[in-house]
Amino acid sequence: MASVYSMRPREGAGVSTPLEWSELTARFDPSKFNYFTIQERLKKKGDLWKDFFKNPTDLKSILKNL
Repeated sequence: MASVYSMRPREGAGVSTPLEWSELTARFDPSKFNYFTIQERLKKKGDLWKDFFKNPTDLKSILKNL
C-alpha cells in the first residue's frame, strides 16, 4: 500500500501524488509525477491533502453511484 507522496520503487522514481479532477484528461501521463518534479508541483499546487480529514469524502455514496 502506498501513501500520498510516497515514491514508487520503479524506474523513473514515480511519486504517489494527489490530483485535481481537472488533471485527469486523455493526455494524463503518470510518469510526469516523479522524484524530479514533485517539489515544483508542491510549490505550485501546495499540499492537496492538507484539508483531507477536515472535509472527508463519503466513499460509500460515491460507490453507490457507479
